[in-house]
Amino acid sequence: MAEPHGNGGLADFFKYEKLRDFIEHMKNTSEVTSLDGWDGNNAIVLRHDVDFNMRSARRLFLIERECNVTSSFFIMVNCPLYNALSSENQSIIREISSAGFEVGVHFDPSQYPGHDNQALAEKLDYEAGLLESITGERPTSVSLHNPSVGGEYPLFDGYRNAYDDRIFSDDLYLSDTHMCFHGKDPYEFVKGARENTIQVSLHPFHYTANGDAYHVLFSKLLLDYADVMDGYLSSNPLYCSLRDGKKLADKLYLR
Repeated sequence: MAEPHGNGGLADFFKYEKLRDFIEHMKNTSEVTSLDGWDGNNAIVLRHDVDFNMRSARRLFLIERECNVTSSFFIMVNCPLYNALSSENQSIIREISSAGFEVGVHFDPSQYPGHDNQALAEKLDYEAGLLESITGERPTSVSLHNPSVGGEYPLFDGYRNAYDDRIFSDDLYLSDTHMCFHGKDPYEFVKGARENTIQVSLHPFHYTANGDAYHVLFSKLLLDYADVMDGYLSSNPLYCSLRDGKKLADKLYLR
């Protein structure tokens, strides 16, 4: 597998400082835009699917804002791992949207088994409405969650689709799925935007200050969830007594 440009190889790429370098490389190569901002001319459409938590999305958003680029953040409103409607996450979503970044729907058809395309379109509209209630802006773009698992890529009228074949093919699409670029060198790949519009999909969860390994990311995610539970149940005397004054993560030897 080809490794990204520079010393340190693939793992090094996922450090924030290296991400900044890559963003600058993209800017020097072509226009970098959100999906809703794409005007049809050659560009790099930069997209982020938020699969695990909003805090990592906010950290990536802040980096991109510092680098003076805008992108699309696709939010899953029925994700089993984070609640887009919690007060903290609503605040993050509004912050991203108010800064001029796109907030789109990260839509998971597998949440609606047995639904045909028309019924799925209705569910998508419902989810878009939930995000609109947060930002005040109606989402105009949609990204599918794990479409390769079922092998189906439905397109929805009235939305810009991240899996539109104009920006989704092996030659036009780069993703860091599972922290792997699948044989592509990101630095070389984005040079293709000089001739065509390409799409770059980076998952916020993968990027940290130290470039943490995949298993470390999930260990830290569990710590975050444990801390959230401590806060949520702080007024529950039985829960607090079971912890014996310790944090849940320490009680379960997660830390």
